[in-house]
Amino acid sequence: MQRGPIWSQKIKRERLRHNWSQSDFARRLDTNTKTVGRWERGQAYPTPYYRLKICTLFNMTGDQLGFVEDDPVLTEVSGTLTEQFENTYWDEKVALEQLYGRTTESAQLEQWLLDPKTRIIAVLGKGGIGKTLLSATIVEKVESQFEYVFWHSLRNAPPLKEVLQKLVRLLTKNQITELPNDTDAQIALLLEQLKKVRCLFIFDNMESILQEENEEGQWLKGQEGYGKLLRRTAEVPHQSCLLLTSRERPREIENPTQKEIHLLKLEGLAEADAKAILNILNISGTASEEAELIHLYTGNPFAIKLVSGTIQGLFNGSITRFLKEGTLVFGTVKTLLESQFSRLSAAEQEILYWLAIEREPVTLEVLKKNIPLRTSADIMRTLESLLRHFMIEVSNESLGLQPVIMEYVTSVIIHSALQELETENLNILSQYALMKVQAKNYIRESQTRLLIDPIAQRLLGQLEKQEIAARFQHLIETMRNARQRKNYAAGNLLNILIHLDCDLRGYDFSRLYLRQAYLIGKFLPEVNFSFSTFESSVFTDTFGSVLSIAFNPSGKLMATGANNCEVRIWNVAEGVPMHILQGHAHWIWSVAISPDGKTVVSGSEDQSLRFWDMNQGRCYATLEAHVGSISSVAFNHSGSLLAVAGENPIIRLLDVQNRSFSASFTGHTAWIRAATFSPDGTLLASCSDDQTIRIWDVKSGSCQAILKEHFKGTKTVAFHPNGIMLASGSEDQTIRLWDIQQKICLAVLYGHTGIVTSIAFNTDGSLLVSGSEDQTAIIWDTRLYSHLNTLTGCTNPIQTVIFSPNGEHIITGSEDQTIRWWDRKTGQCINTLQGYTNGALSVAFDRQGQHLASGSEDKILRLWKTQKLQYPFMLNGHTNWIWSVTFSPDGQFIATGSEDQTIRLWETQTHHCQSILYGHTGRVGSVCFSPDGKLLVSGSNDQTIRIWDIATTKCLFTLTGHTNRIESIAFSPDGMYILSGSEDKTMRLWQADNGTCISTFAGHSDRVRSVAFHPTNNLIISGSYDHDLRIWDRYTRQCLQVIQGILIKYARSCIALMGR
Repeated sequence: MQRGPIWSQKIKRERLRHNWSQSDFARRLDTNTKTVGRWERGQAYPTPYYRLKICTLFNMTGDQLGFVEDDPVLTEVSGTLTEQFENTYWDEKVALEQLYGRTTESAQLEQWLLDPKTRIIAVLGKGGIGKTLLSATIVEKVESQFEYVFWHSLRNAPPLKEVLQKLVRLLTKNQITELPNDTDAQIALLLEQLKKVRCLFIFDNMESILQEENEEGQWLKGQEGYGKLLRRTAEVPHQSCLLLTSRERPREIENPTQKEIHLLKLEGLAEADAKAILNILNISGTASEEAELIHLYTGNPFAIKLVSGTIQGLFNGSITRFLKEGTLVFGTVKTLLESQFSRLSAAEQEILYWLAIEREPVTLEVLKKNIPLRTSADIMRTLESLLRHFMIEVSNESLGLQPVIMEYVTSVIIHSALQELETENLNILSQYALMKVQAKNYIRESQTRLLIDPIAQRLLGQLEKQEIAARFQHLIETMRNARQRKNYAAGNLLNILIHLDCDLRGYDFSRLYLRQAYLIGKFLPEVNFSFSTFESSVFTDTFGSVLSIAFNPSGKLMATGANNCEVRIWNVAEGVPMHILQGHAHWIWSVAISPDGKTVVSGSEDQSLRFWDMNQGRCYATLEAHVGSISSVAFNHSGSLLAVAGENPIIRLLDVQNRSFSASFTGHTAWIRAATFSPDGTLLASCSDDQTIRIWDVKSGSCQAILKEHFKGTKTVAFHPNGIMLASGSEDQTIRLWDIQQKICLAVLYGHTGIVTSIAFNTDGSLLVSGSEDQTAIIWDTRLYSHLNTLTGCTNPIQTVIFSPNGEHIITGSEDQTIRWWDRKTGQCINTLQGYTNGALSVAFDRQGQHLASGSEDKILRLWKTQKLQYPFMLNGHTNWIWSVTFSPDGQFIATGSEDQTIRLWETQTHHCQSILYGHTGRVGSVCFSPDGKLLVSGSNDQTIRIWDIATTKCLFTLTGHTNRIESIAFSPDGMYILSGSEDKTMRLWQADNGTCISTFAGHSDRVRSVAFHPTNNLIISGSYDHDLRIWDRYTRQCLQVIQGILIKYARSCIALMGR
């Protein structure tokens, strides 16, 4: 295999033939000039990723350029880079039925779409007139003329940010995955992309986010951003086009004078085209009778189909008999729907209600679960009747509603619910759940927006919150006295009250049947649920931050380890824990399930291994592995061996049957973060804080290879199913793919902006998923080394990622105390299990001893008066964990530092947030007031310390010098100096009045967790993760004493006591 002159000379020859400099060539390949030079001199060989890009750029095969023969990706001519991303997005595919007539409108719409000057087209018309069908038909015809096509229905009133996020991801091929919070900034970002590419983006059913007819063209509350988007899309030059369909015209395009904006008003079908619909539906009559029917329904194709169902069902398809009976319904489609709906049987109405609540097409099985009291035969007969009357649609074996019917039935549910609450005669509210709490996340959010919220807002328009709560309490008392049956009423009322944010202290929900109650994240103190029964309801669970996840071989059970010292075994289908296993005394960093699915092994920071019986949920063995805190446990393919690794740089192999250690592998020089067996069990890969990956021969124990290209500690490692490729993730924010036979790095995957904590391959190895402290997970194509999708939504670092055994889903465990299920193809979060441990991360007393404050994982600052500790004041404002709390010396203020990168100053007496201090770009883990209370100092994960003036809330100085996150800060008793401790294993002494670093103290072998000044002597004290307390002379920087063996969780207490 020649790697010298042939391919290197050909690369250079082709570059020169194109008249490109090395700099031009590097820019086109997204690399640097130095790399190109090394290729052309034959000093470095391009990775497969760059070989593919070079072939694409020159429009040549790998053979033609002299690349190696065993590169299957390069054997075909690739005039364009193999497509890794879909260039189209349809949130719901429109069923393209036959389009009757519309020849003129079709030609006009196509002409406008193909005109590069067109910026906005609005297709307007009454419900059922055919706006969506016409638009989808023409879009399919012209989509090849656009680089990107994006179709999104607004039927479920999605927030603008949610839609724009999907669109920007498509246009940037997932290079931009997070949008700013500000609407104007979001729109500006989108328009920048629309200038670069030609995109056709379609918003269907825009009337769903507009006010009703009496407020024509006005946006619903919270949806005003769409109006801004229309205005800016019309004003700003770009090369893309927005096509919208709506029954109403938004005010932003009410009187368009620009030639870039076009309005297409659809009227009823011509008589001949409408007759074609009647003929295909076998509706017969004389020419004049057909014309009369068409005229009565203004040529509306949906109305004609709807009334045809009645004619067919009641009058055997005869228009003559229909007209003779005088059953005509005049007016709008809404009037026709009212008439049709009133004629439906109770069983037919029941199905329509449930399909409207579901918000998207569902399978027959889902429908049957909603209607358990009806037989399958009854349901099938009812569905056949609804199909004949064109009241439901069937596509891809799913049942759904046409948008006009969906909107109508939704309005019936809302109107009926409000009427029932007025009369206290609950029917709809008893028979149907307004929210299905175990539905996919986006469906539940839609049910809240379109069912719960309209009811709540209309109630608020008539009554005060206290009056609503009192009325509901009376209803609940009536239900309790009547010995309420198993229905949805109590659950619906509870969900509405919670949505209204009513204070439910003292509320009595005892002895009730509560179905479909959504209680995740809800604070309900002093609410009485005594002797109540909950069914199909969800609660905030008590699990902590999930650090590790493993599936059993069937994929039906899942084990998790968390920072609340619990192992849980979950029923995956139901999302509920089967067993909660307690016994560990510290965080559980790793869990593994044996290949036979019978045993879970957990490894903990308490340095112990525990073996749990999966079926019985009991611990049957506990072992000390003698590797310090355990970070990794892994079975081999047969389950006979278990690899254990951790804090000490040693890997130990356990004979599982005998539960005895059979071998030890040494070579790493720092904490081993992960170890995993190859698929055939012959090799073991390990990664360490020493920045290396090692490959071990399991039989001999010898190290076969040391892979060294990461420039910070490696945190995670995984074998490809072929046993040849290996993936590693690092503190350097990259993932590297390795060929372990050739001992070379195949590719470096960039995309994360935080430490890569976890990686996993899918079953065939075509995909890799990575989780990071940047709160995202990324899906990668391992054949093209390309970024496919970014999963966003977690609000804290992701600690573990894994594919479901069938490869359809990705599961993440995060420090935000969630386990999330993601659809692998769409990247959409479809289910969330929410935990809650409310761990207090920081507590503080004021100097006067009158108040106690705590900052917690639930983002709430709690404040107690020490004379009455039962009920704290709850201070809300932070959007993430509160890591640090401190009182000002006079006790008038509280300062809090948070994971949300802000510091908040609170008034102790009024509980008011006086100021928010912005500037840090990472977690604010430590805050401290100066002794006179005029200054505040903060330390952050962004490796900086900031000094703030309390009076002006301005940042006076930003102190830099540490090379890792700041763990602890303190003011000297005289206020002249600041001491900081960092993960870089050092302390620094700073001058408070100018931010100058005076001294650096080095000696700890691990991160410095806590620092303090002695109040009277010239001493400083430090506590570290190396389990040492050190006492230092402040002036000579000498370490005077080392106290060994202090557990870090006690270090702060020891320092505080010694400081006194």
